[in-house]
Amino acid sequence: MPAIRLAPTPSSNTSLEPTGCPSEQAWCLYTPVIRLAQYITSDILIGVGYPTCNVMSYTLYSKILGPTPQ
Repeated sequence: MPAIRLAPTPSSNTSLEPTGCPSEQAWCLYTPVIRLAQYITSDILIGVGYPTCNVMSYTLYSKILGPTPQ
């Protein structure tokens, strides 16, 4: 199977705006990069932890308030 060569993208279609951490800011020099595994792990923990905390707090409120008419 022959290799397919793609045409180079025209230079007018590129952006010269910098992305990521602005090097003019002082915090950019000492703030570490967040890796993809860290991001996915925190996303999973927040995705599971937030609803769990909601259920626990609603349960606690219902136990404190007792059976009241709505």
